[in-house]
Amino acid sequence: MKNITLNLGGLFGGIISAILSYYFLIVNASSSQNGRAIGKFLIFTITAGAFLGNFLWGVIFPKKDIEEKKSTKSSGKKKNFEMKCNNCNSILEASSDILGQVLNCPNCNGLIKVKKPKA
Repeated sequence: MKNITLNLGGLFGGIISAILSYYFLIVNASSSQNGRAIGKFLIFTITAGAFLGNFLWGVIFPKKDIEEKKSTKSSGKKKNFEMKCNNCNSILEASSDILGQVLNCPNCNGLIKVKKPKA
């Protein structure tokens, strides 16, 4: 469950599936249908739509992840530095171009604000 995050896709998917299921069940429903079964189906379709929307949003708009510290430092114009995850205490390597961003830890998936450690 490392890569599960909540995003706006879940909200959009839930709303869209609620509207569609409402239309197909309530507007086109016959009077003989059981109200409890309709309610269960509405809950199922809203939940499924939220999961699908959340997944699709994550595919379309992927988050930048912090790379775990490697034994060799990459060369280039970017300055790399080490930082510690506040949630799982993992030592991570980050570059100066992502300073100030809030990203997910690759180990615990917790949110981390990238800031340069004090010397």
